[in-house]
This record gives sequence, C-alpha cells and structure tokens, in this order.
Amino acid sequence: MISLLLSLFAVNPTIRDCGVETLFTVDSVSLTPLTPVPAENATIHLTYTVPIGYIATDGLVTYSFTYNFIPLNPVVEPLCSNIPCPLNPGTYSNTTLFQWPTGLSGSLSTTLRWTDILNVELLCLNIYAKF
Repeated sequence: MISLLLSLFAVNPTIRDCGVETLFTVDSVSLTPLTPVPAENATIHLTYTVPIGYIATDGLVTYSFTYNFIPLNPVVEPLCSNIPCPLNPGTYSNTTLFQWPTGLSGSLSTTLRWTDILNVELLCLNIYAKF
C-alpha cells in the first residue's frame, strides 16, 4: 500500500516522522532521487528500531490523506501484510520502489500510522508534496 500511497506524489516531497511519541524510533527516512521525475522510478527508504522487550505480533496500518486540503477516506490494512511478523526487538530497514506519477496538481498530505492490537502507536510518518 505504501507504494500506491507514494505513487500519488510528484515534486518537492518532504518525508519525516510525525513528531509525536511512538514506541518505535524512526532512525532515518529518505526519498531517492530527492527530486523525482514524473513517470520514472523513485524509492523511499525507512529505517526504524523496535525497543528491547517489545514484540509486534499484529496491528493496523492506517493511511490518512488530505488532497488540496480536503480530507479523504483513510485506508486501513493489517500491519503484518506490510512488515514481517512477529517483529522482534532490533533495527529494520524497508525500501519501497514506485513510479512517480504525472498529471496531478495541488498538494497531498499523507499520514502513515502503525498501531498494535492494543492501539499503541508504533510508528508515524508524515509525507507532504506539492505537484
């Protein structure tokens, strides 16, 4: 799903953690190339750390979208369809390859939230782009 979500973006994206308290630590998040070219491949790289004493066995991934300042319906998927479960303590890297789109105008803001079965917020990323 993250590849679909990111494939909506065009130029000048910013990707960062949400700035809220989460259980997992976002060690790094980046986009390559920094200025994607429409209709060509781009890659998002995410490195995060699961703390000692915690094991993620299930949960949800929620994608919330705002297109030109209009909230759209969120998309919710099982956490373990996006990451290998169980997720034991340690550092993990995820890489998603997607094609940069053409033909959109305005702005898109997306929030990606991982929560566990008790609704504890594990990870949160905010992605913003103008196109």
